[in-house]
Amino acid sequence: MVTRVIDGDSFNITIDGVVHKCRLSGIDTPELEQPWGKFAHQILCELILARHVHIVFLKKGKYKRLICHAYIKSMNVQCELLKLGAAHIYPKYVTWDMKIEFAEAQQYAIINQNGIHSDDYDINPWDYRSQN
Repeated sequence: MVTRVIDGDSFNITIDGVVHKCRLSGIDTPELEQPWGKFAHQILCELILARHVHIVFLKKGKYKRLICHAYIKSMNVQCELLKLGAAHIYPKYVTWDMKIEFAEAQQYAIINQNGIHSDDYDINPWDYRSQN
């Protein structure tokens, strides 16, 4: 069960009383202090907080987080974040098996001007982090 949403792409799950930090693979959301950061956090809360999520574990990240894909029933959580304009594809970390699905989801958001694609938001989260 998801017990805490940290930001737009990170959350905690609790399994048998043990808390695990998770990071969604292949996407990146604005930092909380960036424009659209709180929006991304709120969307992820609405999608997964206090829900049972199917996690596909990929590897352990450098911050000891579980890098994963997440699903609610058949819905890919990363794709939903991309469609709603709450996330970017993270080219450096997207897995080959998700490239097409993620690209279609992001294209949907761009065409419909959802979220981060609706205004002049212009700095990717990874560029923002490197500047701060």
